[in-house]
Amino acid sequence: MINYLFKMKVLLLFVYNILLLQSFIVSAQIKTESDSLRTIYLLEKNDSIRTEKQLQYIGSLLRKDKNFAAAEKELLSIRKSKKQLKFSTTQPWLYFYDALILYYNTQYIPSIILLEKARLDIRRVNESPGILACAASVYNLTGLNYSNINDWENAQANYQNAINAYEKKNDSAGISFIYMNMAYIFIDYQDWTNAAVSLQRSLKFMGAGGNKSRQGMTFSTLADVYSKTGNEKEAIIYLNKSDSLLQFYKTVECYLLNYLAKGQFYYYKRQFDDALKYSIPAINYARQWNDSSFVVTALELTARIYRGKKDYRQASAYLSAGIAIADRFNYMALRKVNLIEQKNLYTETKQYQKALLASEQLISINDSLDKLMNNNRRIINDASYESDKKEKKISTLEQENELQLLRIKQKNYFNYFLLGSIISVLIFSLLSYRNYRQKQKLQQQRINELETREQLTATEAVLKGEEQERTRMSRDLHDGLGGLLSGIKFSFQHIKQNVSMTAENEKAFDRSLDMLDSSIHELRRVAHNMMPEALMKFGLDPALKDFCNDINQTGILNVTYQSIGMEEVKINQTIAITIYRIVQELINNTLKHAAAKQAIVQLAKSDHLLTVTVEDDGKGFETAVISNTNGTGWINIKHRVDFLKGNIDLHSASGKGTSVLIELTI
Repeated sequence: MINYLFKMKVLLLFVYNILLLQSFIVSAQIKTESDSLRTIYLLEKNDSIRTEKQLQYIGSLLRKDKNFAAAEKELLSIRKSKKQLKFSTTQPWLYFYDALILYYNTQYIPSIILLEKARLDIRRVNESPGILACAASVYNLTGLNYSNINDWENAQANYQNAINAYEKKNDSAGISFIYMNMAYIFIDYQDWTNAAVSLQRSLKFMGAGGNKSRQGMTFSTLADVYSKTGNEKEAIIYLNKSDSLLQFYKTVECYLLNYLAKGQFYYYKRQFDDALKYSIPAINYARQWNDSSFVVTALELTARIYRGKKDYRQASAYLSAGIAIADRFNYMALRKVNLIEQKNLYTETKQYQKALLASEQLISINDSLDKLMNNNRRIINDASYESDKKEKKISTLEQENELQLLRIKQKNYFNYFLLGSIISVLIFSLLSYRNYRQKQKLQQQRINELETREQLTATEAVLKGEEQERTRMSRDLHDGLGGLLSGIKFSFQHIKQNVSMTAENEKAFDRSLDMLDSSIHELRRVAHNMMPEALMKFGLDPALKDFCNDINQTGILNVTYQSIGMEEVKINQTIAITIYRIVQELINNTLKHAAAKQAIVQLAKSDHLLTVTVEDDGKGFETAVISNTNGTGWINIKHRVDFLKGNIDLHSASGKGTSVLIELTI
């Protein structure tokens, strides 16, 4: 499944460009051909609206017509217009469209470098609907670029940034599209659980009124994922949903994904003849769609099916055809998938020398991918460094110009000063008063900072005291009372062995021993809950995973735990304990109030930013209620977040579940 990002490239671009036209600052969208859009923008008199319409026209040239020459001509005309360049959103969009043209021409690294320039321009201006639209598009295209050079870590980080921008715009369709992109990253990792979660989120944000063709393709992909996890029931459900939409939306791409999903479904059921009924037509649909990566995928599936039928001659023929196409277009990830299948084929046919050669080629591909990724990152970093140097040089020149202008003005002011001494005295008085006011403001600011620092110190002392008391009580309960109860149990067992008693008394005695066992077990559970051993010995990530597993074992709530980028992260014990208590409190709130069936706990580390996400599908609530409640749970959570100097973001509504996002710098 490593080849999914390559397979979905054309499909994602098609949907992506539909979403792109929705991101401009206009109250109504004009769904006409490119020539109509051109006529509209040429007739517009207002400069800002004219620029927006012209950018729409450029998007149409690229999306519908693939007319790169005409698009580049329009981009050049905007660059020559000083009036159009003055708008804050213009330059980032110019960079974006240049990068999009490079992307269409598979020049992914130059495209990323241009998008970095767009991000620099976006940071210089205040957030507005136009800037948010541009930021979402830039992050999304950056993620697609990184995915195509197999740098999935950077791809996922950019997709998350795109989701944040779309959330600020309240753009559900955009969020749905990004979650679909993220699903294919999890598919490449063969992380089927998170792939299914992302696809389900995509459908949730897409809504019942979303794009039906894309719904059908998502249903097919979900069926494919559930087939690979052995969840036949869910696979059948989503295949049926895909079939129902296929009756009305009979596009080549819908047929292709539907047939691939059915081929995979029957392959995993080992119904190979039924699987061939879909995999072979899928090859033709892929060729009709003119996508070589899909052709390779369909050929590899067909080869795998023939190997299941022990028809090694046909399997070898289809596999060779797929490898030839992958080699021709230098699809390294697709070559890897085909080499794995080729190695399996050679092993089954006892061609061990060829199987060994295929294994060596796999190792070579992995090394090549690592070297290529490192080289790509070096090129991007070097370009970013040079861009930063250029930006600093421009900034220095601008400052020098400003200083020169200031000197000229000062000379003029001095001449006027000789003629207007009274005005000068007045100005001096006003400046003195202003300085006095500024000193007062600075003093008040220092007082506020000291008060905040004292509050944080007090909070820290309370939290540390609370954790120390928890640790002490946990140790006393486990070692003191636990040991005492265990001793009593041992004494009772000794008494039972040495004292004769009636059958009725023996049953009562055994019931007492059982109650004592339950008391010891409950005591240990309470002690463990007060200070989990996994948190103290192994750290935050394993402790949270154990906590979620413990909740799952109760059967009350199904909690999915996700950890991203935490493999080598070391977190201070005080911070780790505080985060653990926050998650513990949030999940307890879900258990008490939400009536939820599913929940997600995600811990993610990116650069110096640590994010904690807790979501549930419960009944939700109106967030305004929290400010009026007397409960201590949410107050404790806010105090702990404030202690960590982090930010907390709460989203909830009746019937729509609850989502809590916490961000902090470590």
